[in-house]
Amino acid sequence: MASMWGMSLSRVAVCSLALLVAYTLPAAADDAAVIEACLKSAYADNGKPQNKLVEMQSGRVLASINAETGLMHMNQGGILPARWSANNSYLIWTVDGKWAFRALVLLKIENGEVKWQRDLLKQMQQEILARSRRAKPRKYAAAKKENAGNGAAYPDGFTINVKVRGEEGAPLTFPLLLHAQLESNPKEIEGFPKNADLTSEMDATMSADGKLVVKEFHLGLRNPE
Repeated sequence: MASMWGMSLSRVAVCSLALLVAYTLPAAADDAAVIEACLKSAYADNGKPQNKLVEMQSGRVLASINAETGLMHMNQGGILPARWSANNSYLIWTVDGKWAFRALVLLKIENGEVKWQRDLLKQMQQEILARSRRAKPRKYAAAKKENAGNGAAYPDGFTINVKVRGEEGAPLTFPLLLHAQLESNPKEIEGFPKNADLTSEMDATMSADGKLVVKEFHLGLRNPE
């Protein structure tokens, strides 16, 4: 079956090169062929593994996915199945983590090339962080200090869940409905300073041309996940 941009969809794979795993659309290609194509472009120039979108027949890399590579972290997280739009022109790549996604990237595919990428995770994180900081500057500063050293997966020390709303497994439709949930103490640690306890939520949309629009923000969690 041919795609809108002239490729056999069964010969296109999103490769998690670090784990030698690939998700193909719509039917799985031969496992050995998938692995071979992935291995041809398994590493960046700096020697680090990358996730890439690969055309199986030629092994041509359409793009390196600009996000954290899909590695397991202390037996937590991993790669989730890639989600596509019905016309095969959009793709969402997701890497799970212990408390929140470690990667969530939207790619636009046109004429056999990746036209653009949007790091949904980072964009949503930046927006909800800015609004939370403006709404509660003292609590924000206290939480940032309390959670210092948690690592890059926790911007300013906060755990931020970002999800694409909609039926699980359904094709992508636009505008994408995005939801972010911020917490300073997701483990509910006893004795965590009350002046550092900060939560918030935010809803936004992403249009088919890659524009993010924040629709609503509020402090507190209405439906904790």
